[in-house]
Order: sequence, then C-alpha cells, then structure tokens
Amino acid sequence: MRPVTPDDFDTDYDIYMDETVNPFMHYEQCSREDFKCIFQDLMKRDYFWLFQHNGQDYGMCGVIVGKARTSHVAMLVTLGIKKDFQGRGLGKKIVKDVINFVKGQGFIRVELQAEADNDKAISFYEKMGFIIEGRQTKFLKRANDNHYVDEIMMAQVF
Repeated sequence: MRPVTPDDFDTDYDIYMDETVNPFMHYEQCSREDFKCIFQDLMKRDYFWLFQHNGQDYGMCGVIVGKARTSHVAMLVTLGIKKDFQGRGLGKKIVKDVINFVKGQGFIRVELQAEADNDKAISFYEKMGFIIEGRQTKFLKRANDNHYVDEIMMAQVF
C-alpha cells in the first residue's frame, strides 16, 4: 500500500478502465487523454493508494474523510482490482489494510457505496463485516444502459 503519484497515471488508467472494474466505477470508459482530468480528481482524494503483489501493481483504493460533524467518518471509494488479480484474496487484503489504516487514524466509521446490480461486491463487503444501511433509488445511469441503477449504502462502525 503506497500513495499514488502522478507517475502512476498509466497504472491507474489500466485498473480503472479494466472491463471488470469500470462498469462499477463513477466514470465511463474513456481515452487516456480524457482520463487525465479524472486522474487529477482522483489525486485530490484525502488518501489514494496503489497496491502491489509480487512487485506488480494490481489494485487501487481511495478514502474520503468526513469534515466537521462527520470528521469521524472515512468513506472507501475507487476500489478496483485488475482482472488478472481477482479471486486471489487481494481485494480482502486491500479492504483489511484500509480499515486498519482508518482505525489507526481514529475514525470510528467506514462507509462505502456499491451498485445494486453488483451482487459480487455486495456479498464481498458483507463478508468483510459491512452492513447494508440503505438504498438510493435510481442513483446512476451508465452510458450504455437504458435504465437507472440503485446504489446500496454500506458501513462498518468500530
């Protein structure tokens, strides 16, 4: 787990645009040129890390920290793992590392959002100790879909 740097643009682009990752990310598929603005936005997260396994970059994750009355809350965002590394327990490692980090920083709540049609992610997060707290109806619409997708709100409280 290490902070993302501007030199990590290509790696982040490859993870974000991976065909198994991108449908569940905030931004649509796009060119490297168009991703430059997105990458700059990602770099503004309170925390944004790259993860390596055997010397290879395989995943990324960001955290947004709450402010004022929500300063005890950390939101897990932009979690993505390259297709070739999925199914090896590395997602579990990322989430555990991030949870341990936020706990160590004194946060008492970590939350996230998952698309309602991403059963694999919802099941994964439940196994990691997250509970479903709510649902945002018709929260997003992917460019190639003709329907809206609900967002599931999940959290862990320490």
